[in-house]
Amino acid sequence: MRTQGGIGRDRAWALTQARAIAFLALLSVACQLHLPGADSPQPAPAAPPPPAGCWDAAQAEKLEKSLDEFFAEPDAAKRAQAFASALEPLQPGLSLEELESIAKAVPPAGEKKGHVWRVQAPWLKDNPRGWLNVSIPKDYSPKKTWGLVVALHGSGSDCDNLPSFYSPQMNDAGYFVIYPTTTAVANFWSTPAEMANVYRLVEWMGRNYRIDFRRLVVTGGSMGGMGTWSHLLARPELWSVGASVAGHPAALEGEIFEKLRGIPFYILHGEKDTNGASLAPVEHVRLAVEELKKRKLDYVYVEEPGAGHTPSMKYWQEMNAWIAKQAPKAFSPRPLFLPLSGERALWQRAADPAGLQDDPALALMKSGKFADAKKDLDERIAKTPGDAKSYMLRAVANVPALAKPLPDNLDPAALKDGNDGWGALNEANALRDLDAALRAKDGKGDDAKGFDANVDLMIAKVWARRFAVTVPSGGTSWVAPYQTYVKALQESLKLNMSNPEAVRLAQAMNAKLPRK
Repeated sequence: MRTQGGIGRDRAWALTQARAIAFLALLSVACQLHLPGADSPQPAPAAPPPPAGCWDAAQAEKLEKSLDEFFAEPDAAKRAQAFASALEPLQPGLSLEELESIAKAVPPAGEKKGHVWRVQAPWLKDNPRGWLNVSIPKDYSPKKTWGLVVALHGSGSDCDNLPSFYSPQMNDAGYFVIYPTTTAVANFWSTPAEMANVYRLVEWMGRNYRIDFRRLVVTGGSMGGMGTWSHLLARPELWSVGASVAGHPAALEGEIFEKLRGIPFYILHGEKDTNGASLAPVEHVRLAVEELKKRKLDYVYVEEPGAGHTPSMKYWQEMNAWIAKQAPKAFSPRPLFLPLSGERALWQRAADPAGLQDDPALALMKSGKFADAKKDLDERIAKTPGDAKSYMLRAVANVPALAKPLPDNLDPAALKDGNDGWGALNEANALRDLDAALRAKDGKGDDAKGFDANVDLMIAKVWARRFAVTVPSGGTSWVAPYQTYVKALQESLKLNMSNPEAVRLAQAMNAKLPRK
């Protein structure tokens, strides 16, 4: 079964009708008012502005043409002159030294396996899952631009899971392909840390190879297909194309799919995929496709008859051929990945959207100086009472355990008063500050929803602790804290359904519920 939505003859006919009606209306008004020049052609509507942080088409194209000239010049001294006169004013996000390194077009420093190189991400050198596979076009040269495909593996797997499905087909179509590995085997691709790592890998590729940021593709199978949905919905301005195999979105709220408008999206599934909710049964993805159809978005949906959770290679190849035919974006998200010197790159903002890691109060807490941190935050809040980050940090200064996962067994001995900040007064002060953090409008950084989800989770932890220490006494004293905990956790999950800590907390609480 194959269905297609988006731009087609119906839309073209509607546009033709709309233009005809608009012209007749204009002509009618002109005749009534006898305006001169009514027959002169009207200016075309202005293109919508690029999303925040992105370049428009003209600026992006000007940079790429300057890079073409830079890499075509064989003389190093002339390249340096071209950088100073043409490239540096355009703010390419790369230094002359980095561009000279790209000009050498050397393979990655890793082990070659067939069509791919197995490479250790420099920032994950101590992580046994810090490897990725990089697949390079055989005729690669920095003298022209190349697209980039990010292919995400399934659950419980690693970066060796997918190369044969995309390489060398996508390489021959003019794309690099990178195959990341989740930094922890239990992580979903939708967790902030994994999303940040994907953005960091894209930046790393852009610092080592000639990548056209107008042609960034995200794809993957199973959990990687779910990750594709998550990436497209989280940062639609980044991706030119999406392609999900045996994956579905985390939620089916209709309005969220409007974020996919303008992104060609290929969805491949097996007709008989019934692996369970966590692995995207076909019934679930059909519901998501109905939402895309309802909104007339640009998608192709293909079901392989009789196939289970992994469609056959023929269908992957058809999907790859479709990806290769899609046009580049009309704007470039390059500055998000390769920002000006001194600005935070996208991966940094994704990993730490509120800028907590650079906060001096957090540095004090990391060294155990909670009283000093609280004093610093008291002064800061007195001067700027509307900053959400300050309230949240002061809550942690009162109850340091809020910054850590609760023990899975919710052992009351580990949650006793005075232990890691627990105590009635500390908790009351923390709850007050967390409520103020939710209500504040400033200081939540680049991901306000994620910030609020984390604050709601902290509130849930306080009430989970109160529940855990009252259950052993019997009676019904546990009911009120349990109900308040449930409400806070639900609010957190509404804003971030994929937080593994929230899921583990829910499991621990359910195990603690009194049984009749």
